[in-house]
Amino acid sequence: GMDVLEQIPLVNGAIEKEPPKWIIMFSGEDHAMLRTGLTKQVSYIIEKPFDADLLADRIYRLAEYREGEVRRLTREEESIADLLRQLSVPGHMAGFYYLASAIDLAANDSKLLNSIIRGLYPKVADRFGTTVASVEKAIRSVVSVCWSNCDQTILRQIFGYQGSKRKPTSSAFIAVLSDRVRIDRSIQSKQQNTKTAE
Repeated sequence: GMDVLEQIPLVNGAIEKEPPKWIIMFSGEDHAMLRTGLTKQVSYIIEKPFDADLLADRIYRLAEYREGEVRRLTREEESIADLLRQLSVPGHMAGFYYLASAIDLAANDSKLLNSIIRGLYPKVADRFGTTVASVEKAIRSVVSVCWSNCDQTILRQIFGYQGSKRKPTSSAFIAVLSDRVRIDRSIQSKQQNTKTAE
């Protein structure tokens, strides 16, 4: 309630190190609480009722930002992240980073696609210190969001599907993008070798 919100600045001020991240849950009638939350150093505000998976994702994000290094992508993964942004994959979702890593791993070793649950996802889970189930669910969510939000023309260019077709499975999505990344890297490598030879 309001009494707790009023204590946030006091708690933050009493902590010498980085202050904690605050999450506020409110109902539609608590407009005063919402306004206060926005001015009391709150990291995230969520309205009741809410999806438990959404809240878990936000908590995970906040924890990663505090650690700093957890969500740092490699140079190769960053280039894939740029491609995912073009496909309207939201960067704030945990699955965004899992997907970028999965595509990078599959581009380097296509055999991982033979069994993404036993081969690919465990590697992604180890990379981010999470579970295979979390990776699977998060990637499935971002694929759904991408297929719903991305411009159909872009999807047809990359996937060759008509807009009326249902979305691909996560494994098919990763396979198509990892193949594209693999081809792009091969072209870039050949261009660099040509320049070196000249």
